[in-house]
Amino acid sequence: MAQFEDPFAGTPKAAIKRELGVDNSTPLEKARRGEIFESNGLYGIKDEDGYVTFPAKYSFIGKCIDHILFLEPSGNYVKMSAGCTESGFMPKNERSVILFLQ
Repeated sequence: MAQFEDPFAGTPKAAIKRELGVDNSTPLEKARRGEIFESNGLYGIKDEDGYVTFPAKYSFIGKCIDHILFLEPSGNYVKMSAGCTESGFMPKNERSVILFLQ
């Protein structure tokens, strides 16, 4: 999977926060900076320090510039974007298209 490059990660403010150990980022920002990992056929996200921010319980994690999609094996999904979190259920016929993109 492609790694999302956070355009703000290299800013002076972000560097100072990292030095001080302050992370008041939103879950979306943490997920964007994080690295997708796989465990037992499911996916999760770890932060830059290797701590699990989203456990490996998703059958798909898709990172885009403006949102991230988490899809559970049951079909429940969460789509996080700036200022908005959407959740719901995705039917099997739609899930197969997303899982094929992996």
